Amino acid sequence: MIRSSRRRFAAGIAAVAVAALPLAACGSSTEDAPNAKPSAVATQADIDAALQKETTLTFWAWGPQYADVVKAFEKAYPKVHVKLQNNGSNNTEYTKLQNVITAGSGIPDVAQLEYTALPQFAFGKSLVDLNAYGVASMKDKYSPSIWSEVNVSGGLFGLPQDGGPLAMFYRQDVFDKYDLKVPTTWDEYIATAKKLRAADPKKYMAPDAGEAGLTNALIWQAGGKPYSADGEKVTVNLADEGSLKWAKTWDQLIKQGLIDTSSPSFSPEWSQGLADGKYATWITGAWGAGTLQNRIPQAKGLWRVAPVPQYEAGGKASGAQGGSASSVLTASKNKLAAIGFVQWMSANEDANKIWVDEGGFPSTTNMLGGDEWLNRKVDYFGGQQINTIFAESTENVSPGWQFLPYEVYADSVFSDNVGPAYTKKSDLAAGLKQWQEQIVSYGNQQGFSVN
Repeated sequence: MIRSSRRRFAAGIAAVAVAALPLAACGSSTEDAPNAKPSAVATQADIDAALQKETTLTFWAWGPQYADVVKAFEKAYPKVHVKLQNNGSNNTEYTKLQNVITAGSGIPDVAQLEYTALPQFAFGKSLVDLNAYGVASMKDKYSPSIWSEVNVSGGLFGLPQDGGPLAMFYRQDVFDKYDLKVPTTWDEYIATAKKLRAADPKKYMAPDAGEAGLTNALIWQAGGKPYSADGEKVTVNLADEGSLKWAKTWDQLIKQGLIDTSSPSFSPEWSQGLADGKYATWITGAWGAGTLQNRIPQAKGLWRVAPVPQYEAGGKASGAQGGSASSVLTASKNKLAAIGFVQWMSANEDANKIWVDEGGFPSTTNMLGGDEWLNRKVDYFGGQQINTIFAESTENVSPGWQFLPYEVYADSVFSDNVGPAYTKKSDLAAGLKQWQEQIVSYGNQQGFSVN
């Protein structure tokens, strides 16, 4: 990013903070820009040596699995002490993280960042480019789609912790009661939704109150690539073929009242709908399996998993919703130990086992392709081997998707622009057009060159 762009990008931080929209400021770090190739700083031997020295690291994360992962790491490396701090999930953490970065004190060594947020902090020069430490050699440990999510304009700004390949969770009891067949295409999904609503107007095919994360994932599945960034040059095209393909499909579900658009995700009414069979399906990332088991334990044995429906019969395309990485902050005074900690959490076999045993989704190919994980029968899902579906979905996620370098902001204004379509006051294509206009305007205000 050019210097004048960085100044304007940083100048927008104060206004963003007031609006509680976390945007990564451009700090005073000497790290290279995301699209530059850094020179080597250290080797793996240096990183390994750092883990044998007395060190204290601060780690910000909200995932419930991290507590036991940290304990196992400290057992493996007793000289490294990790202070795990939960400062709230996603946007709550990002706001606090940006505040300490701006203040220049209280910055953690390592932070959990969703893939949607990682580019903002990378372009803000707040994250260490791991390429300078030889960490790119770990590339083959991950699926191409997951690996691409931690690479921003040529820089490697974290290591994957989990992923969110799309799947369709469905209620077996509801499908049995109304003699519904599991849909394999979106056309079949719409037809099934009509049959369900005709049989019982109190039930819906799925919940979706209008959220950017699911929208991006389904556009991704449709082959869309609406965002691209190369340094300060950003392109936004929410009228590409994939975006409009999703809009045409989802418009039918909304306008015919086939999905519940009034219950936001994780609201009490949303949770109740998943529990009592109000919703026949839930389209989301693979992490939804853990969410159902932890939030809706009373529905044990009633849910199943199927591949996400396809836009084309016989297709196998997928997208991803959610997932996060562990990133090292440029302000860390213990970068080598922090990098070693991140490597261990992301790719160590013991760490991966703890992660999946506690409901997390794996990111490494060894775990994704391992018989023990693939063949695991999950009681909550009626003994189904759900991981085989998730693994196949991971393989079918198209690599090359990019999030905006200010994706957190863009997602925060999704409802303002696309929301009217969910209340039948507009259509999705028009909503996407309006959303694009605001995204472009904001990016230009922040010093990017957006078209």
